[in-house]
Amino acid sequence: MSSSSSHEVSSMMPAQPPESPSPFWQLLALLADEPDLRWLDWVLCQRGATPGWARAETMAFLKEEEEGVPSSGGASRGHRCIVDDCPLCRSQAHLHLGLWPLEVLELFEGSAHPNIWRMYRRGLSRFLTFRKEAGLPSVWPVPVEQIRAFLVALDLQLLPSRQILGDLAGLLYIARMLRFPDPLQDFGISRMVMALDMRGDIQQRS
Repeated sequence: MSSSSSHEVSSMMPAQPPESPSPFWQLLALLADEPDLRWLDWVLCQRGATPGWARAETMAFLKEEEEGVPSSGGASRGHRCIVDDCPLCRSQAHLHLGLWPLEVLELFEGSAHPNIWRMYRRGLSRFLTFRKEAGLPSVWPVPVEQIRAFLVALDLQLLPSRQILGDLAGLLYIARMLRFPDPLQDFGISRMVMALDMRGDIQQRS
């Protein structure tokens, strides 16, 4: 087949959709939608991603996983990717991730199994939903009062201790990844974690 013929055939083929982002990048896409963390858009776009699509895909995946509803695909929510040079975004990325933010994130991705990122992603999604329904402000770093309230809300739902601690683990990882204060340094949160740990041990023995 001549090169011109192959070009004509390839031009007639429908464009392939982008590969679904991994749970780690879905987690980052959710974070990039937060007002205080919009600089993450700039980092994600350096990777060639379109965060608006990734966030829509992430929400579709979460709906399918948690509700058993088949995903209809990730239609963009109209978010514009930050493709131009953004000095403020670059400054924030360097502050929170270092001089090579994208390379740092790619190494972070390889530091844990995809199932861990899925757990962290679900925990973050549940926290964002809780904060919105409770009418709490979207602030990063997350105030310890919000984390305390989140743990209490999950406990009132009679969720297993392991699930509650898994949701908390995602928030703790995000705080450490972005060089935010460690929520476990708060006395109240550390005591609540201890209580959940002890309850989990009892549940396993019974």
